[in-house]
Amino acid sequence: MLDRLLPRCSVAEAEHYEQDSLLRFKATFKNIAGTATDPTVVTLRITKPGLAAVTYTYGTDAELERDSVGIYHMDFTCDVAGEYKYRWKGTGAVQIALKGGFIVDPE
Repeated sequence: MLDRLLPRCSVAEAEHYEQDSLLRFKATFKNIAGTATDPTVVTLRITKPGLAAVTYTYGTDAELERDSVGIYHMDFTCDVAGEYKYRWKGTGAVQIALKGGFIVDPE
């Protein structure tokens, strides 16, 4: 299980943010019993408009932080206008993926 993160929507119903906004992506990973559990590997992939996706891995990339058991976050500045996509993924002890998107409006 994976609790939703901010922003909480699909691209079709995308929330809009102003360019240069700082967003906090947050995920809570839970096992089948609903207990917060650390996946063996946690990644967050973010795709900026018109650019290649960048994948952040917990333990490798300092931007992706662990708050407590099963809870991770990353702060991200949306510096390009357009449609963003993201995908959280947990593997190993908790296997789950969640994707979404949002729109960044120009200044």
